[in-house]
Amino acid sequence: METENAEPAEHEIRVATARGLLYLIITAIEVSVYTKGNTMRVHHPRFFLLGFLLLLGACSPAPEVPRPAIEILYPAETLAGQGFNIQADGSAALAIKCRNANASSVIVWEGTPLVTAFGNPTAITGIVPKDLFARPGKYRIEILDGKTNVKSDPATFEVK
Repeated sequence: METENAEPAEHEIRVATARGLLYLIITAIEVSVYTKGNTMRVHHPRFFLLGFLLLLGACSPAPEVPRPAIEILYPAETLAGQGFNIQADGSAALAIKCRNANASSVIVWEGTPLVTAFGNPTAITGIVPKDLFARPGKYRIEILDGKTNVKSDPATFEVK
């Protein structure tokens, strides 16, 4: 999971590094100055320094994206086939106390994205189809940030 999340950032750093290196090479080359038809070659250390500083900036890691985190599942378990947090239409709902949720966050139940409602950065809920809790087992619950594709560490929902 961390590898999946790290790949776009590593790609961005490689692209930025390549751009910075190209700029450094270009600026380290002597600069041609044309005056009245004559060409004069000038090597100015400021150009080299500017290119080097840009390269350092390009190699800096991207700012860290706040990762969603699950604190508590409400409920954390149920009996097979028994609904929980029953909604007006009869569906079950899973509530999550969390950190760093946003309007694009999606609850993922064992790989299946749930219809998710954002309350605030510390509370989201998802509608759980009956077939997902029909059989006993331990199910992996995650929060996926829909903007960055960063996932929380998993929590476990148990169906007994």
